[in-house]
Amino acid sequence: MFAIAFVLVSVLFLVVTGSIVLAITPGFRWTIGNVVIFVVGAFPGMFVLPNLGSRTSVTTVPEMYVLAIVGALIAGTTLVWVKTRLMKMFKK
Repeated sequence: MFAIAFVLVSVLFLVVTGSIVLAITPGFRWTIGNVVIFVVGAFPGMFVLPNLGSRTSVTTVPEMYVLAIVGALIAGTTLVWVKTRLMKMFKK
């Protein structure tokens, strides 16, 4: 039960974060597809960067949360950027 609640809260947080990033970034448009792609990229990124950080140095719990947020932002934004570049490339 805890795992389902964690996933739902994480996805809700990523949808809100993705909406903010897509609205602020000039090259991205806010669409449902872009938000879904952001969440798909950000969810694994939320776990990858803290694991890399925990293996290189001793980190505390607040640092792990910061690394999770930064990892989610990097991975989600990168996946939306790749999608946008591919769409521009194939439209020409």
